[in-house]
Amino acid sequence: MLTVTNIKQLNWIPAKGEHRISVSIAKVPDFRQLWNFAESIEFQPELVAIQRRGQIEIHLSLLQEQLEVGAVLGFDHASLIDRLSEVVSDQAIWHVYGGEMAVEVV
Repeated sequence: MLTVTNIKQLNWIPAKGEHRISVSIAKVPDFRQLWNFAESIEFQPELVAIQRRGQIEIHLSLLQEQLEVGAVLGFDHASLIDRLSEVVSDQAIWHVYGGEMAVEVV
């Protein structure tokens, strides 16, 4: 059984330079399967609460990093996001950037 005592709280809109990948657990049919799968593809899952439009959403945070504002992002996480789609709906996956960042087109 998973026990959570403290849960990190995040704003819905990421801070400038912040890069996040998370999954809304309300849209996940099998949480344990998602957690195990995320660990198997080298994410370090963590439960977080996201304040959004007057409500709180619980997400499984898979990546949260701070980058320089204006950083160019490669697609090194794209294959991992594609793999996540094997166990959860694309609508459950959140991939967000804070501020102005460019995405490298390969």
